[in-house]
Amino acid sequence: VIVTLAGASRNPSTRASQASLAISFGPDSPLNQTAVVPPEHYLQTTQFAEICAARRVMDWFQHHSWKDFKGIVVVTDSEYLFTAMTEWIFYAERRGGLPAVEGTYEWHLQELHTEIVAAEAMLPLGVRFWKVRREDNAEAVRLAESVL
Repeated sequence: VIVTLAGASRNPSTRASQASLAISFGPDSPLNQTAVVPPEHYLQTTQFAEICAARRVMDWFQHHSWKDFKGIVVVTDSEYLFTAMTEWIFYAERRGGLPAVEGTYEWHLQELHTEIVAAEAMLPLGVRFWKVRREDNAEAVRLAESVL
């Protein structure tokens, strides 16, 4: 299964900042999801929205029968998310994990990694991240921006 995700934010780096996320299974798919990052959450950034989107992808798959899937490819235009999940997390794991305080980027990345490890035990092809250019992720970006 290939799923694309994106985050967006309005008024970044201000108290009025608001972030949103999108998950796209394809143009006009009934499985597509959008959401705003809850306003009480202080991490109102595109990067945090993308982490939330990836966690929602894993949550969605956990609530469906794993036997129906061979693997998951998470497509993102986020250099931050891609590098975190394909490099940093493994470096941190060798050192005992990320020094994470609940609610921080690091904590959410560690939680995402834990969810992925659990999923990979059920999927023959595992979970992979694929980095694309933003313009090649237009559907997910459009969805994320549509809720701001």
